Amino acid sequence: MGLVSGALYAVGEPPRRPEAPVRLAVLGATGSIGTQMLDLVLRDPERLRVTVLTACTRTEELAALVRRLE
Repeated sequence: MGLVSGALYAVGEPPRRPEAPVRLAVLGATGSIGTQMLDLVLRDPERLRVTVLTACTRTEELAALVRRLE
């Protein structure tokens, strides 16, 4: 959905209201790129909001990330 949304914006989707946070789905949240993304989210919680987190096998780490984002 993120790619589709970005593609639509490139061809004329109206800009998002400035007060509305960007909603993110982080696939592979326990991997190196996922954890870096979550660090960015925690730096700017007013602008970025995680709505979906996934992990393949590190379920305890995933649960810790969920608690960290609450």
